[in-house]
Amino acid sequence: MKHFNLYILFQCLILSLFSQKLTGNVLGINGNGKYDPLPNATLFWLGTEVGVMSDSAGHFELSFVPNAEKLIVNFTGYVDDTLTVRADLRFLNIVKRKAIESDSVFIKSRQKSSTFSTLASQQTETLGAANFYKAACCNLGESFQTTGAVDVTFNDAVSGAKQIRLLGLSGIYSQIITENAPLLRGLATGYGLSYIPGPWMEKIDIAKGASSVLNGYEGLTGQINVEYKKPQTSPKLHVNFYANQMSRLESSVNYATPVNKAKTLHTMFMLHGNYTGLPQDMNHDHFIDEHLQKQYAFHNRWTYFGKKGMEIQLSVKQLGEERNAGIYPNKVILPVPNGNYPIKITTNRTEILSKVGYMNPKTPFRSIGSVWTGVFHQQNTSFGQNKYAGKENAFTGKIVYQDKIQTTDHTIRAGISYTFDDFVEKYQDSTYLLRESVPGVFGEYTYNYVEKVSVVAGLRADYHNIYGAIFTPRVHFRYLPAEKTTIRLSAGNGTRIAHIFADYAGFQASGREFSIVSSSLNNQNMGLLPEKAWNYGGSVQHLFEVGEVEGRIVADFYRTDFQNQVLYDREAANKVVFYNLNGKSFSNAFQIETEIEPMEGLTAKVAYKWNQVRANYKSGLKDVPFVPRHRGLLNIAYATENDKWIFDFTTHFTGKSRIPSLEGNSEATNWTTSSPAFVQLFTQITHKFKKWDIYLGGENLSNYRQANPIISAHNPDSQNFDATMVWGPVFGRNIYAGMRWNLDTH
Repeated sequence: MKHFNLYILFQCLILSLFSQKLTGNVLGINGNGKYDPLPNATLFWLGTEVGVMSDSAGHFELSFVPNAEKLIVNFTGYVDDTLTVRADLRFLNIVKRKAIESDSVFIKSRQKSSTFSTLASQQTETLGAANFYKAACCNLGESFQTTGAVDVTFNDAVSGAKQIRLLGLSGIYSQIITENAPLLRGLATGYGLSYIPGPWMEKIDIAKGASSVLNGYEGLTGQINVEYKKPQTSPKLHVNFYANQMSRLESSVNYATPVNKAKTLHTMFMLHGNYTGLPQDMNHDHFIDEHLQKQYAFHNRWTYFGKKGMEIQLSVKQLGEERNAGIYPNKVILPVPNGNYPIKITTNRTEILSKVGYMNPKTPFRSIGSVWTGVFHQQNTSFGQNKYAGKENAFTGKIVYQDKIQTTDHTIRAGISYTFDDFVEKYQDSTYLLRESVPGVFGEYTYNYVEKVSVVAGLRADYHNIYGAIFTPRVHFRYLPAEKTTIRLSAGNGTRIAHIFADYAGFQASGREFSIVSSSLNNQNMGLLPEKAWNYGGSVQHLFEVGEVEGRIVADFYRTDFQNQVLYDREAANKVVFYNLNGKSFSNAFQIETEIEPMEGLTAKVAYKWNQVRANYKSGLKDVPFVPRHRGLLNIAYATENDKWIFDFTTHFTGKSRIPSLEGNSEATNWTTSSPAFVQLFTQITHKFKKWDIYLGGENLSNYRQANPIISAHNPDSQNFDATMVWGPVFGRNIYAGMRWNLDTH
């Protein structure tokens, strides 16, 4: 018994050692010899996969690992450090210097375009700045060209509106947030992917499966979080120009500067404008291939990092956009005999975001923060005789408290939230009003064991003023069975309120009769019930070496089961009907991806995806239209020494998909029941100088496009007219060029 007690004491001492944490801050020396916090710096123990990233204030908290004494600290643009850390050390301030560039010395780290976290409890792929530079990437909707996780398709063949698909399902089921704030929702769903310019983005995190309950009850299939560039870490001045053969011109200017001498207060101004003014009709159907567009956007950010743990952020964004498409008289395109079909979409949008947080440097495990947002959105659209006007005023707020339970291996986050949405929509002669008021509470518990095992369990309860109580349980499990292997499992449910005029904006581009089948005695939100779904699945991630070749392989599978899904039914000719699901609707999504670096500067990525998405329509259980079962991606990138020249080549394979029945449409006699498989090619060449880059690229180089995607284009006022039957590219080859310029000193 004595020996047994000694053994138990020894095990407790070992576990106590394992649970010890090293905390501190990562700081950078700026041009004036002052210290700035470095957010998202990477720290890990040499020879292990145990590591963390610093938070927005440069703070980190890292578990000790037995026999690990060397700590690696990386931050892009700064000298990599290897530090010897004593086992009894508990707090450490790390000061990094910028990389040196001279005739005799050049120290630089190459940033990967995409990474998969080994530490996050949810499967997360991060697209960094290098990814945005590999393609034209003029806005959020054009940022996913080199990732296999997200597909981008067109809503229709005329307006230029795009939608994403995650796990085979429409992007409306993915929660798209900006800096963990729910700004891109509601009426922004239809055209919102064009509201965030590429030069404004620092990174995009793509998380599959049920997301954290801290961000609400939405996000049925995953979460896409966009991080804007930060005033305290961005170059002082960044300028980007872009032009393509479709007459699209874009320009962005970012300016960041400290406001006070102590450099605790920073501000940043971001300006963006784009213009497409030359109509083109390559297939001679009298409809403009690429919509004409005028857009301006302004974004001003302020950040304050106090010495006593106070952090304040405030940002204001204003956007105005006008899109013109369709048919109208001009010198290039002549009207058809049966009249014009003008399309006009105007948007005015204001966003306000505020964050306030406090963390005592002496107790970094304990913090409190709040996030507040306001959105004012007004939109008017006309597709021929189909008229729509929408107005949304929205407010969200949440307060989150974080603390440990005895040790930092057990942490909790809990808080309260409130969401208010006021919608006024008018379609044709009908007006639809919806006012949502949703208070909520949430809590999340996290358990970590020596960075090998982590469990995150969350639950939130919300009360909707129309639909009553909404409960959202979610759980994530992560396990590292070996040093370079990560296994994840997740499960949870989600709820969303459908807004059909924003969710399915493209349906207006047709002559079909529009109908809503009410499922509720309550006439609020057109009598449609909230959409609900359960999502569960998992992934395996493995880092490997074959000789001197390094690589990674990631495989995942997720299933989504719907209840009360709002179906967009085009199965009856000359009609589009919306109604709640009665029966089955599910998605099975499998993806496997591998990336290798066979030699310095050369990387190759291959991804394959299989999606099975089916739903019970009035006419029976069928594949959801225009969702291919098979997709593939190949990306090859090569950079010469010092990244002077960067070459990037991408191939997308899209398999066959089901086309809805067109029986009864007399103008659709040549249409088949499925779309053909096709391949698209993309490439870009970039040459870097000291302060600026020039780039030349091409999209859809094979010039493949869907022939005559508009049914009855010659008679757009007829019931047979339909521009929503889109399964492929609606315009062909696109050559573009541009330049970027950075002034990197404050």
